[in-house]
Amino acid sequence: MRRDAIAPHVKAKHTEDLKQRFFKEYTESERKEGTIIHKVMAYKDPITMAIESETIEDAEYWFGVKPDLFIEDDTKPTDKGPSRLQKAKTAYLHSKQNLEFHLEFIKSIVDSITLLDMMKHNITVLSTSPEYINLKKSEGNLAKENRDLKEKIDASSINYTRIFRENEELKRAMDIPDTIQLLHFENKTNKMKAANYQTVIEQQNSLLKTQESRIEELENTIRQINLNADYKIFTLESTVSEEVSKAVKKAEKDAEKKIKKEFKVKEEKKKKAKKMAKIAELSSDSDSD
Repeated sequence: MRRDAIAPHVKAKHTEDLKQRFFKEYTESERKEGTIIHKVMAYKDPITMAIESETIEDAEYWFGVKPDLFIEDDTKPTDKGPSRLQKAKTAYLHSKQNLEFHLEFIKSIVDSITLLDMMKHNITVLSTSPEYINLKKSEGNLAKENRDLKEKIDASSINYTRIFRENEELKRAMDIPDTIQLLHFENKTNKMKAANYQTVIEQQNSLLKTQESRIEELENTIRQINLNADYKIFTLESTVSEEVSKAVKKAEKDAEKKIKKEFKVKEEKKKKAKKMAKIAELSSDSDSD
């Protein structure tokens, strides 16, 4: 098969195989965040959703407007710069429409996963509510702000230590009270800034804990929804089984009645035929006389 025909063939004929690959990847992976199923549930960027080929080494599928297969050996740079296929792959992945088509195709496979499939493969459901997604984004932003503030505090602490050391050296070497007083004032100012940073960090930590509590509530709600869904499925299966049993019994009774009725009609027809034959026989004897 030509290389440019492989990806369209996979998209048309092997979607069920891809779904089973997604299940296997999720089940065997220790880091669920890196799996296709988790990325779709977490609304990750489709540029992170390359599908590697299991039959061709160092090759990956992209199911854009026109599905294609890119092989790493084909895209190695030459002495004159990127190869033709490398440029083609770069242009392909820079197309927003290609990435949208790729994501929609993967979502169509994930959408076909049933609740029973998820239970069988121990797939943890992620909330898709806008509130949950915004909370996760806020959590990430707060964590980044927290890191930045800690870095500023560390920098202020280092600066304070440096100034204090220089202050002591100047005090010993030059004995200039005004300069020392100025340095003390700067040190005091830096301490106040560090205290302010610490207050902001504590406020951000408090907000982060509130966000984590809210996320935990949402996760508990999701677990309850899953339990209710499981109960409804089992109830529905029991009801369907009972209805099917009733329908089978009714069909058997109706069939039995129909057979008896048809048998009765046949018997009556036989009796009537015998009666008519007898009448005809008597009539024939009368004519002979």
